[in-house]
Amino acid sequence: MSLRKYITKIKGLVVITFLFIGAQVLGQGKKLSDAQSAYSKYNYMEAADIYESVANKGYRSVELFQKLGNSYYLNGRYEDAAKWYGELYALSKDQPNIYNLRYAQSLKSVGLEGLGEEYYDRYLSNLDKTEEGYLSVGDYLDLIEQNSGRYDLKKEPFNSEGIDFGSAYLGTDKMVFASSRDKGVLIRRRSKWDGQPFLNLYEVGIGDDSLSEKSPRLFKSGIEGKYHESTPVFTKDGQTMYFTRTEPKGLDKGSPLYLKIYRAHLVDGKWTGEEDLTINGDTYNTAHPMLNVGEDRLYFVSDRKGGEGQTDLYYAPIGGDGSLGEMVNLGKKINTPGRESFPFISADNNLYF
Repeated sequence: MSLRKYITKIKGLVVITFLFIGAQVLGQGKKLSDAQSAYSKYNYMEAADIYESVANKGYRSVELFQKLGNSYYLNGRYEDAAKWYGELYALSKDQPNIYNLRYAQSLKSVGLEGLGEEYYDRYLSNLDKTEEGYLSVGDYLDLIEQNSGRYDLKKEPFNSEGIDFGSAYLGTDKMVFASSRDKGVLIRRRSKWDGQPFLNLYEVGIGDDSLSEKSPRLFKSGIEGKYHESTPVFTKDGQTMYFTRTEPKGLDKGSPLYLKIYRAHLVDGKWTGEEDLTINGDTYNTAHPMLNVGEDRLYFVSDRKGGEGQTDLYYAPIGGDGSLGEMVNLGKKINTPGRESFPFISADNNLYF
């Protein structure tokens, strides 16, 4: 082979190689763009699938590992979250402080308490010195130990493989709760956040000592929406219900969903007149209603601006005509820079959260 032909062949191979690499880069860029689009719309499982496929081909970046870890963390898949947060810290130790907390929680959830404590203490050491409400790992564990053993836990037989939570009593013979369980229909709509079916309300009968029925049935409220319904609470007379519902911010497909609290009334055996309450907004979440014993205060959770932390507990007074008064933040004695959620008020008017 002449030198000219050899050089021409080498040039051809170089061009082919660059074209191949360029195609890979373009394809990878398209995938990352698709993942970012899904992530920005809270479609975390779709985003995670794409990000992970890119990561498994050797692509590494801080943003990739942050969002991949977040996608799993925000769905309670802590083993996967710990894996990708680990990759994040292997790439760069200098991360926003929230990642120290999320990595610590993920590590603790998979049994790596020692390493989790290290990152939790790192999180505490980086907090603004004016922030209060956080305990060291040792103090936190001591507090848990002091408050343990006061209750016996019993797993009820009707729990599903999906999500079951947010129970409330309706009268003396029913419990209503939220579940993502199989409704027995052919087409099941799913949330893009976690890939689970949308939550619906279910009811189950109550026996003297336990919940007597093993097969809960759909709570036929007549107010089922297209998305999630959860965390109901009922007045003592069983005539008024408050509950959480997700609503899209806009009409466009893929618009983010926000949590809102609705109220409905039982009229002639049917729940009607569902009302979007005045405490709701279109740019923040308002959720998980709870009534005090006197039923003149509605407690709830919100991430609206002006709070003490990421989510805070509030209450709004309920007037005699059902109108809601000015909201009150429960303040720094209750709310921390972190997250407070799921308020519950016992029969003796104690607040649990």
